[in-house]
Amino acid sequence: MDSSKSGFVGSQVELRCIFINSNPPVKISQVTWQKLLNGTKQNVAIANPALGVSVLSPFKERVGFKQAAVRHRPPSLEDTTIVFSNLQLSDEAAYICEYTTFPAGNRENMVNLTVGQKRKMTVATCVSANGKPPSVIKWDTRLKGEATYQETRNQNGTVTVRSNYVVIPSRETHKQKLTCIVMYRSERITDSVVLNVQCKKPTIVKV
Repeated sequence: MDSSKSGFVGSQVELRCIFINSNPPVKISQVTWQKLLNGTKQNVAIANPALGVSVLSPFKERVGFKQAAVRHRPPSLEDTTIVFSNLQLSDEAAYICEYTTFPAGNRENMVNLTVGQKRKMTVATCVSANGKPPSVIKWDTRLKGEATYQETRNQNGTVTVRSNYVVIPSRETHKQKLTCIVMYRSERITDSVVLNVQCKKPTIVKV
């Protein structure tokens, strides 16, 4: 299992659990996924060779086993990775994947799931002041974001143009280059910035 996973509200995330069987292989009697929060365990999903697969409330509509082989008859239970869809803030917790085997007994491991909210932030501002006619501001970047524009008419008849570039900060935005291009009459002025995005590592809870 991964020691930790993270995702944003509304997104999809996989919690991986793969059983490396021995030689000769042991018999897998059941696999149980549990949510561990504040010392309380709550069953999420169960795969049983005789009873089939069940996902319990309130996870029933949003959680499923990734591998179709888990639902086959007979099932293959070596890979019981589960997939969360439409992630919610309340999903943030530790999740235990427990294998009940014979004759080796129970084996389990845990993954810590962190859920964040997608919040757009202004990462760069470009201003062209006191132009007549007003300047045109454009952005050149590989970042997936959007630009906002605001024009302010000054008392002397000139115009100040202000543009903000807005993105959802993530690891992918770190060290990305963002260039502001100001075009005024026949002039073309550019200025660039490299983003420094600090990502906090999730706390791993061990019991």
